[in-house]
Amino acid sequence: MTPRLRPLASIAPLFLLALALPTAFAQEAKKEEPAPAQAPPADDPAKLKEQIAALQKEVAELKTKLAKVEVEKLGASLTVDKGKDGAEVATVNILKKWSGDKDGLAFLKTIPNLQVVYIDNPAVADAALAPLKELPTLTALTLMSPAITDAGLEQIKDLKGLTMLFLTGSKVGDKGLEHLKGLPNLQVLALSRTDVTDAGLEVLKDVKTLKSVYLIGAKVSPEAIETFKAAVPGVAVYK
Repeated sequence: MTPRLRPLASIAPLFLLALALPTAFAQEAKKEEPAPAQAPPADDPAKLKEQIAALQKEVAELKTKLAKVEVEKLGASLTVDKGKDGAEVATVNILKKWSGDKDGLAFLKTIPNLQVVYIDNPAVADAALAPLKELPTLTALTLMSPAITDAGLEQIKDLKGLTMLFLTGSKVGDKGLEHLKGLPNLQVLALSRTDVTDAGLEVLKDVKTLKSVYLIGAKVSPEAIETFKAAVPGVAVYK
């Protein structure tokens, strides 16, 4: 080898190594780089379920907003809170400013997750309660109106989820309580200042789920109360 070529020969291996290193590093990096997650197929059941749930939530929120506007037009209010399990619970309050007619409560069935209805308005009568029977998710109901009688309770006799019923100040009497026998989860019942008598407590003996009964101002004797308490173990009566 000539003297001029000898220096080139000595650096040739280094030159080749420099060329090879980037390729080697690139190959190594490619080995370590995790493969991208495979996109779920368009008909993936889990993905479809998630999308449907999101869509249903959006629809429910829109329905609630629209219902709130209608409720406020009639002088009532609608609130939505989180329950103990994190699920949404809607509450409607119908007080003295209510301006709806006998068909005014029909809007209630359009409210998602409606569980509580509170009515304290003397203008609400039996004829207005018909829409209540279309609210199977109700858990608490207040009907404080002297225009509500035994006939009105027929509209709630099939509300199986009802746990609390407040009839304070209504004209409900002994006969109307017959409609409560079909409420398997009823625990709290307020009958203060109603027309209920001892005969009404006889009817309530069949409602074994009761935990608290309020009879303040009702024409019920101490003897009838004791007999009732003996028939429904664990019930507390407030007179």
